[in-house]
Amino acid sequence: MIVDNTSTVDLVKPAEYGADIVVDSATKFLGGHGTSLGGLIVTGDEFDWANGKFPKFTKTDPTYNGLSYTEAFNELTYIIKARGNFLRDVGPSLSPFNAFLILQGIETLSLRMKQHNENALEVAKFLDNHDSVSWVNYLVLNMILLTNSRKNILKEAMVLY
Repeated sequence: MIVDNTSTVDLVKPAEYGADIVVDSATKFLGGHGTSLGGLIVTGDEFDWANGKFPKFTKTDPTYNGLSYTEAFNELTYIIKARGNFLRDVGPSLSPFNAFLILQGIETLSLRMKQHNENALEVAKFLDNHDSVSWVNYLVLNMILLTNSRKNILKEAMVLY
């Protein structure tokens, strides 16, 4: 399973819930400023790439002297193929300065995500109490009615600050 975790990068860890590949846009929430283009691919180590459904991973690659990714790299098959082929064919390499800018944004990520959550809750409360709005589907509003044990489970998933 592949999950785009861009908007919940600091809130949810899809790999802990069974995702095999997680992608994040470093341009949006990680950097927080839009000055640098970048992204992340995070892979789990339990997916069987040699299960017969992925011939580009199991068959030999003539562009890499007959390399079979599954035989050579086992659990690192996907990320090695992604890096090797994309770097060779497209060239997506982050410059040191852009890496620095994204790291600057990561330093404030938890503070920004906390504020995003608080702002979203205020907007949901406002809309929920507005006469022109028929309904609001926002999980956190419903948490007030939940038992404490359910709140704890949802807090772990939602990371309410």
